[in-house]
Amino acid sequence: MDKSNHRLSSSINRLRGRKLAPFHIWILSVVSLLALFALFIINPDYAGKARSGRLNAAYIENRLPVALNGEWEYYDSRFLFSSDFSASSVEHYSPEYRKLPGTLPNTFGFGTYRLTFTFLGTTDLYSLRLAGVQGTARIYVDGRLLSDIGFTSSLKASSETEKDNQYIVFPLDIMRQTHEIIIQVSNFSNYHTGITSPIYFGTQIDGYRLASQFKFAESVGLMSIGILAILLIFLLFFKVQMGSTAYLLLFTIMLSFHLVYSSNNLLTQPVQSWTYAIFTKIYVLSFALMGLCMILLARQNCYTKGILQRTLKIYLYIIPFLLVLTLLCPGKHLPMMKILTGTYFAASLLHTSIILLGRIWNRSYSALMLMLSLSFCASYFALLYFNSRGMVSADAYASSYILLLVAYVTSQLAYVALKVSRIYTGNARLARRMVVTDKLKSEFISATSHELRTPLHGIINIIESASSKLGEPDTAKEQLSLALMLARKLNSVLNDLYGFYSSEHRSVSLKPVNLDIEVNAVIEVFYYTSDNTKLIFKNNLSKNALWVSADESKLWEVLNNIIGNAVKYTDSGTITISSKRMNGKVYVSVSDTGIGMSAKDISRIFDKSVRLDDTARKAEGVGLGLYLVRQLTEQMNGSVYVEWTKPGQGTCITFCLDACPPDHNSMENAAATQAGSAYKSQNYLEDFKGTSASLLVVDDNEDNLSIIRTIFEDCSFSMDCVKSAKEALELLEKSSYDIIILDVMMPEMSGFELCQIIRKRYSHFELPVLLLTACDGAEEILTGFWSGANDYVVKPADRIELRTRVFSLITLKQSVKSALDNEMLFLQAQIRPHFLYNAFNTISAIALTDGVKASELIDDLAIYLRGCFGNDVNRGLVTIDTELGIVNSYVHIEQARFGRRLQFKLIQNTRRGFSLPPLTIQPLVENAIRHATLDSYQEIQIQVTITEENEYIHIEIQDNGVGIEPVKIANLLNEEQDGYQGGIGLRNVSRRLKLHYGIPLDIQTSPGAGTTILIRIPLNSKFQEDELEHGYNSNQQHP
Repeated sequence: MDKSNHRLSSSINRLRGRKLAPFHIWILSVVSLLALFALFIINPDYAGKARSGRLNAAYIENRLPVALNGEWEYYDSRFLFSSDFSASSVEHYSPEYRKLPGTLPNTFGFGTYRLTFTFLGTTDLYSLRLAGVQGTARIYVDGRLLSDIGFTSSLKASSETEKDNQYIVFPLDIMRQTHEIIIQVSNFSNYHTGITSPIYFGTQIDGYRLASQFKFAESVGLMSIGILAILLIFLLFFKVQMGSTAYLLLFTIMLSFHLVYSSNNLLTQPVQSWTYAIFTKIYVLSFALMGLCMILLARQNCYTKGILQRTLKIYLYIIPFLLVLTLLCPGKHLPMMKILTGTYFAASLLHTSIILLGRIWNRSYSALMLMLSLSFCASYFALLYFNSRGMVSADAYASSYILLLVAYVTSQLAYVALKVSRIYTGNARLARRMVVTDKLKSEFISATSHELRTPLHGIINIIESASSKLGEPDTAKEQLSLALMLARKLNSVLNDLYGFYSSEHRSVSLKPVNLDIEVNAVIEVFYYTSDNTKLIFKNNLSKNALWVSADESKLWEVLNNIIGNAVKYTDSGTITISSKRMNGKVYVSVSDTGIGMSAKDISRIFDKSVRLDDTARKAEGVGLGLYLVRQLTEQMNGSVYVEWTKPGQGTCITFCLDACPPDHNSMENAAATQAGSAYKSQNYLEDFKGTSASLLVVDDNEDNLSIIRTIFEDCSFSMDCVKSAKEALELLEKSSYDIIILDVMMPEMSGFELCQIIRKRYSHFELPVLLLTACDGAEEILTGFWSGANDYVVKPADRIELRTRVFSLITLKQSVKSALDNEMLFLQAQIRPHFLYNAFNTISAIALTDGVKASELIDDLAIYLRGCFGNDVNRGLVTIDTELGIVNSYVHIEQARFGRRLQFKLIQNTRRGFSLPPLTIQPLVENAIRHATLDSYQEIQIQVTITEENEYIHIEIQDNGVGIEPVKIANLLNEEQDGYQGGIGLRNVSRRLKLHYGIPLDIQTSPGAGTTILIRIPLNSKFQEDELEHGYNSNQQHP
């Protein structure tokens, strides 16, 4: 794990150390060049610009619509008409030449624009598109009034400004070659008068197409910016900790205002109806605020301390002055404020770009996206500027408008996506770290508690052992009792700490639980373990409030902590547990006659690590007991509170849980224990000190071995203690034991592995194994049971618990041995009586003709009966010679009955002797002969083969009888089937072999093909006693 984390950290560091690849720089450069290229597309109308108020547009039909850019005649402070320029006019006016699009000098007033152009038309209807008129205007073509924008007047009071874009359709006399356009303008609100956008002239169709193209571009731009703004609002509303959401949202809102300012969309017309001062001030402020947003974004992305970071503060100092000046500025000075805020915006953009380029160089993709978005934004403003100067064609302007705004929104979305992804990844990484940290914390607490509990339990066990050896109370015993009390208090602290942190990581499984059973069990624990003999426990649970929906283990902890708290603060008297049912809840109250508490402490006792200041209540613990109770009850959808308390009189703590349905109660109430039973405290149970047994203890820790010796030193046990699995295996080869106490964690070979080796040689009943484990987790416990353990004890082992479990396993082993012996006696009683009748009838018949043969048969019958009822049978096993002697005697008797028709053959090929349960082979031979005789005309052939292979003895009994149907084999070996068929029979032999060795009979048969029964006996089983081992002649054959 550590190596993989190190490799991951190294990879991340190398990745951070790499600079941005040239490929990414190339992409950034290409995108920027494309954005700039969109601004400088060649204007096809540039060559046709007007000169001195005249424009040659003879080629206009092929290149419509055309921008009427260039020098227009301008007559200041005069409203002139076509008639004023005719040859018959008396007065002649000297014009000034002004470039359109463009602005007039910073002044208020009115005047007239005039342009003449040469044009030969082929259609009747043409169009003009006017935009960017700063004030009011009247448009004349060839002397006819086509449109009014606002109310044009030479007087300030009469002039009404209206910001509008006009699409004008009009007929044109195609017979004329020279045409005239006159635009009368007036402005008394905008200090910058003039026409700031190109005027387009063309046919009606082309003009309409151009107007639609502009509206489409503006709509797409507004919708794109709107979508981005909505997304940022959602991120801000849901408090996504992106850090820059508010800055991006403000920047986007200000940018959207620029779109509104320059567009003619229906949605923007209500805003454009504002007064010039308000509209222009917001426009000026937007530049300053966008610059501020960029500076704030730059501060977030500037990770190095230097001149770039220090100079960012200058922008923050400037912005308040710009805002105040703009708000207070009179209308005639707003153009100057436009210049100031525009400069501030440009400087902010440049500064931010330098910082972002540094981040991009250090491989920051979010900085790359932010840089692209700012580049597209800057290109958009440049597009507006160059369009106002007539330097961009109509088609190029519309397409570039859409391209730049969509690209800006896309890059902003990519930036937001990268930021959100980084936040999510960071949160996920942080969550994983928190899980690991929390796990490490819990493991540390658990390990620390365990390490403290191990020597502490050793101290407790040693003190208890020493105290039990002392006679009447004396000073030494009192001192030992004091030390024992202090050790138990420290143990209580550790138990609270360990229980608190373990409870946080256990899931809750709610199910119906009987309160009466749980309460009685907890009372019994204190009944056995409490040193206070002056306490009386009373179980007064109500019959109608016995069943609750709870997690059984957590309910145990709740009861144990509350009752333990009552025991802790009650020197003498009664502790009563009662219950009642109300509103679907069961309320369980634990009241005591202890010292009580003050009213001010009631609200604090369930808090974490709270110790009351009252000196009368200073006792062991770290204040986690009742806090743990509150946590556990809340996890089970319940609550806990102090029902009443009085100093010097006692306390009543009540917790409530969900009640089970009434029908469940009614079904189970009859089986519940009657309430009101009382218990009086005493010391722990008396041990079975007279029990004799042999123990083998395996633990690599000498302190643990010493503690275990101390725990059992007053028992009649012979005990061997070793520190390794190898030593344990060596002792098992030399001696026999009744039980093994085995530590799980040992060097070279773990307790699990050693237990698996033991189980290959000894069954669970031959040699019980008790595991000592430091962890009570389900996985480790299951591993122990799968390895072959009988039971486990969590270290540090409590003296009473360890002794009780050891006595239980020893008692279980003795009970199993006794059961096996009794079963053997039962099996002996199952010998068929008619076999004796047949044997006696055969001997009686032969005695009339052959007395010697009859005498031999009587000897064989005696050998057979001694084998069935002798003392060797009661020992639990016999040698193979004894068993074969019984078989041979039985076969001789049957051969006397069946004569030459019965052929028996014994083949033995083993290197050493062995033992086996008595009456193992003989019943199977009897079964084979009986099945073979079912066909009265067939020769009976029985063969017993004994071989040794892979540390196992293989015994095969073959016959040539009628065989057994496969369906009947399962019934023959079914231990649960009632009745008996077949003498001692297959079922009983198979069961005994399974109990001794864990290996039942293996039957191979088919109808009409005979039967083969296989017995496998391990040579290294405990039943193979050393004194029975001796050599045999191989390849023996017994006729």
